[in-house]
Amino acid sequence: NVAQPSISAAISGLETDLSEQLFLRHKKGVTPTEAAMTLYPMALDILGRMEAVKNYFSKPTNNLTLTIALQTSIDRARVEKLIKRFKDSEDRLELRLVGVDETADIRVISRNSCKAGENFLPLWNEDYVLVMPANHPLTLKNEITLADVYGLPVVHRAYCENRILWDQHVNSEVEIAAHASSEEWAVSLVAAGIGIAFMPEGCVGSYQGVITQKLQDINLSRDIGFAISNRATLPIDLKEFL
Repeated sequence: NVAQPSISAAISGLETDLSEQLFLRHKKGVTPTEAAMTLYPMALDILGRMEAVKNYFSKPTNNLTLTIALQTSIDRARVEKLIKRFKDSEDRLELRLVGVDETADIRVISRNSCKAGENFLPLWNEDYVLVMPANHPLTLKNEITLADVYGLPVVHRAYCENRILWDQHVNSEVEIAAHASSEEWAVSLVAAGIGIAFMPEGCVGSYQGVITQKLQDINLSRDIGFAISNRATLPIDLKEFL
């Protein structure tokens, strides 16, 4: 809700104060300079400290406590964004994170992990992809089918809610080279060349050293969202917030 000329004036004033050009302006927009890239983490630190001072002197308020159970196979980046959005939207909110099977107000899970008596509110959908080391021969193929992975070493994700579907497809046609205990370990093992993995695309993120590609003959995806018991007794303020 700030007009573009106001932003331009503020940036121009900052450049004058610093005696540095922060952006290179061109027809397609602007590009940050090296000075801007140096300034950015400093600015984040300053803003964080200002917020810390404000929080230090703020008066206690009646907090709303929300306990969230998280499924193991959900990627950390999206969880971080979700939690930050919660905190930014309601400053009284106190979050508690627990395991997926522990008692909680809401669960962040895949749709097919819902229990009887839970209502599901979808947040995002993601495809499953084949994850390979960057130097794997399969990365040279434009299309990869299930038959291409037969006989190859695989990093097995025993905690995945869709592992049974994957196991049904490959049966005994692959060699399990390692059992991963988390998504981070699964991708790390793939990057190290231990084997390939079949996992949700979001869990791979921008990890260096791996390549992802969809299998042509398996169309597997999942919905991730909130699962809330229809017997949940949440405070009115918390219900309105959700």
